[in-house]
Amino acid sequence: MLSLQFFFRQRFVVDDFLILAVFLALFILTGCSAHNDFEQAVALEKGGKHLEAITMYEPMAKAGDQNAQVRLMSIYLTGPVTLRNRDLAEKYAIDCAAGQQGLYRCAEIVALIHWFGYGGPIDRIKAAVWLNRAAELGSPMAASNKQDLLNGK
Repeated sequence: MLSLQFFFRQRFVVDDFLILAVFLALFILTGCSAHNDFEQAVALEKGGKHLEAITMYEPMAKAGDQNAQVRLMSIYLTGPVTLRNRDLAEKYAIDCAAGQQGLYRCAEIVALIHWFGYGGPIDRIKAAVWLNRAAELGSPMAASNKQDLLNGK
């Protein structure tokens, strides 16, 4: 009976190790693939192939990749005139700022979009909300300029 228990104990340890090894291998390979896709999208963007870059960035952004969200936001705000879209830029900035790691730069950008009316009407209330969010996320700019915004400067 003792040898049978030893056999099962050893087998489960090996199985657990094998499962962990397979999981780690898949995680590493998927991460490498995603990194390669991101780098390829950046190269396309820098080469002026914005539509192709957008096509590659979008699945990554939808999966929560904040780097892809920032790149899309940048294209939609400052890219070729035919691709500029305030609503999409704001969507990706909000996704980025609301993400698990919440990048304060994204919240700052949403605040600036509304403060200056970039691509649409000025909305100081939304700007204040997003400046507060940026300050909560650790933005030194937001913390120092929040009072100016509230005073209408």
